[in-house]
Amino acid sequence: MTILDTTHEDTVKHESYLAYWGQPTKLTHGGIHWFNCLLDQFGDMAQELGPDVARKLMGGESEKSH
Repeated sequence: MTILDTTHEDTVKHESYLAYWGQPTKLTHGGIHWFNCLLDQFGDMAQELGPDVARKLMGGESEKSH
């Protein structure tokens, strides 16, 4: 919850909507940085494993089986 920015929800005028289901959640600057690091590490891991192993781990089929 600490990476979510919920302060923007207070700025929305709810009266202007016929049905208001809420705002999409936004990330804080720290949350964006954390996700960038997470995806960078995932890319490094997939590159080290190689395309066939990474595809198999993510639930895809190997190109050799086609």
